[in-house]
Amino acid sequence: MATSYKRLLIASVILTVGLISKGGVAKSAFEGLSGQLSTGYENNSSASTTFQTNTAPYALSIPSSSKGSVPLVVGLGYSFSILPQYLLGLGADYSTISSTLNNSSIACASGCTGIQGQVKVSNRYSIYLTPAYEIDKDKLAYLKAGYTNQQVQQQQFTVNQQPYQYGSATAGGYVIGLGYKQIINGGLYGFGELNYFSYSQVSLNNALRGGATVSGNNPSTSAYNLLVGLGYRF
Repeated sequence: MATSYKRLLIASVILTVGLISKGGVAKSAFEGLSGQLSTGYENNSSASTTFQTNTAPYALSIPSSSKGSVPLVVGLGYSFSILPQYLLGLGADYSTISSTLNNSSIACASGCTGIQGQVKVSNRYSIYLTPAYEIDKDKLAYLKAGYTNQQVQQQQFTVNQQPYQYGSATAGGYVIGLGYKQIINGGLYGFGELNYFSYSQVSLNNALRGGATVSGNNPSTSAYNLLVGLGYRF
């Protein structure tokens, strides 16, 4: 009985695959390879963090900060139908513009007045899946979930704007989002997205100007953006 059940299951799978390959799932206007470009509003945030140096002032505390900016994001993806009105996509995005968060006054153990610190994020890319539902032949709603990575850089400035470079490290995390696409004409479509990014802390040991060394963590960072853009399905 178990053997017969397995044979029936295998035959059903083969039949389903055959139906799909022969047009059992109607081709969607959103299937295939696509490229897109978007902009909008983005806010990047960093948590507070403390560094230790081997010379005075020994402990440096950078408070949390955030800043809004205008991003420019390029993307590439491929989508295919898995069931009538349902698609699954694989995509990748790259943010071409870096963002420097607001300068913040640094608190330290002794001997530092007027010192500021800043956090800069750049080279953000994301790789993700997009399960989607085709509302009708021209409209698509989708979710987005995957891996994201960015470079986080810290820098300290003295009162006369002399830089002490902490260096940089890459931080990985996750991205989740949702979006909507609509066909404009042929392969051309417009879209809107809301995304949230969360990144882990990265250990950082680096040399300061003058021979001092610093050790600690890059602060954990996060971001969200609201994007609108145009794309083309090839």
